Amino acid sequence: MSEVQINCIGDVPEAWYRQLSHIGYNGQAQRLSRTTPDDSLSALLVNIDDRSSWRKIVSKLSGDTVKLSSAEVVLLQRIQAGNLPTNPNEILLRTLDQSSEGNDRFHQNEPKRRFQPSKWEAKTVTRLVRALRSKFTANKSGESTDRVNRDIWGIVARKGTHMQTIRARKGSLPGNQQSYNPPAEYMHLLGKAIESTKMLRQVHAYSAFVQEQFERCLDLYLCPRSNKNKVNMAPDDLLPKLPELQQLRPFPEVKTQTYALSDTINSLSLHWSGEWVACSEKSGEISVWEVQSGKRLKRLRLREVSSSISWHPTNSQGVIAICAGTCVLVWRPFDEKLSSLEVVECELSEKSTGEVTWEIEPEPLQAIIRHSEFVTQVEWHPKGNYFATVFNNDSEISLHNFHRKSSHQMFSKQDSKIVGIVFHPSKPLFLIGSRRTVRIYNLRTQELQSRFSKGMSSNTCISITKDGASLLVGSENGKFLMYDVESPSHCKMVCAHSTSISSITCHNVLPLIATLGRDGNTNIFYLNRPSALDTDPVILPLKSIKSEGTDIYDSRGARFHPTQPWIFLQNKDCSIELFSERRM
Repeated sequence: MSEVQINCIGDVPEAWYRQLSHIGYNGQAQRLSRTTPDDSLSALLVNIDDRSSWRKIVSKLSGDTVKLSSAEVVLLQRIQAGNLPTNPNEILLRTLDQSSEGNDRFHQNEPKRRFQPSKWEAKTVTRLVRALRSKFTANKSGESTDRVNRDIWGIVARKGTHMQTIRARKGSLPGNQQSYNPPAEYMHLLGKAIESTKMLRQVHAYSAFVQEQFERCLDLYLCPRSNKNKVNMAPDDLLPKLPELQQLRPFPEVKTQTYALSDTINSLSLHWSGEWVACSEKSGEISVWEVQSGKRLKRLRLREVSSSISWHPTNSQGVIAICAGTCVLVWRPFDEKLSSLEVVECELSEKSTGEVTWEIEPEPLQAIIRHSEFVTQVEWHPKGNYFATVFNNDSEISLHNFHRKSSHQMFSKQDSKIVGIVFHPSKPLFLIGSRRTVRIYNLRTQELQSRFSKGMSSNTCISITKDGASLLVGSENGKFLMYDVESPSHCKMVCAHSTSISSITCHNVLPLIATLGRDGNTNIFYLNRPSALDTDPVILPLKSIKSEGTDIYDSRGARFHPTQPWIFLQNKDCSIELFSERRM
């Protein structure tokens, strides 16, 4: 006999197999072929020859013909008629037949043990009685007849689970003013002569004594009370354990070199290799210095005052983007054509009347990007393919493609003043900082990704760590906020200066943060990131560099060296100061 093949498709609709040659799969994952139904003539002949054909149905699972039994036919007829599938009378008769078969056991005689007391229960009762008698005898024999002296002024701890069981605080003990026999040296402080008595019974009665005691009891009764649990903890346990200063080195500590200039500095920028430093003066002169020797290598003289400069982050030959008036100049100071010139002069024409335009290779520059309004900030992308500029009174932003020499404006005009722009070091994100918010835009999808506003009042500058995990925002109240880029709702506030913060920067390699205040003082912090994900980072102060007050025009007043623990600071006396680590 062949094994019945069952279709194992489960709840899959049969309509999915209409256009297929099979109807499903069996338990061995083999296809079940579709059976061809008989035509009408064949079915009529089968019905005539087999009188029980009306009982046969086709199973959808196996595809075989199944013959219904008489009981199954009766069951289906009862369901079609709207009755219960089973007859309740039959169930009752079956139950009575089963009960009549077991009635013989009820006519048997009861055993004798059911009418006698249990021996085990008697033993249990005897054991409990003996335990109670021994306990009562021990308490009676151990009772003490000595009189107990209780201290009425002692603290009595009354245990209770309800708030009403809390005892009121006892009144303070009487002092010298309430004493019936005060010392002689306190007699003149009481204000009047008091007769000294030898014992309390000789003290005259006080007429309002009972009334005062009653009012005190009434106050104690109506006064709400609560338990106060005191925690005994040492003050040192509340403070976190900070590492020693020696473990946090190296960081900038001492001044090692000074670069003297002829006028006040507006902006400061450092080459990505740390070999050169560039600065712009209020007289319109751009100077390039060698860091190691302190020698001025190149100078560019402009008719316009440069508000911001920035080195190309990857170009080895050295490219500087300079904001001068309504133009952005792309200058290559170490070009072969200008190798013999120490001082290069350049004149700028009028501003652009429409969109941003490029002028390629004008002497002695590589390119000039003309804007419709004054340009105040410039920022390079970490890969060096793009750079962004802020113009039109710090309200508009334009992105420029350095290789294709093209520009486009992706962002609409901002409502408030822009205090800083930053590219994310590793992701296609662009950060725009305004007076009260910091927005992060996705350059790939050109959509707003997140918005930071918690704790911000009046922002002055923004920066981002090299790994791109933390966002730093300086404010006018001398505090800076540190946010997690992934969670805008979580921030950490650090008080750094007594005046407004004009610049904040992070080191590329070391976990160092530097903030520069309007008073000229620079504070250096150590950013400690714990390995545990549920622990917040710790910011430790390292060094405070005191300086004279200075008017800082650009947010690049303090810049770290790319690889060394050095920092470059612009000073009021027209100079750049280099601070390095302490040599042991």
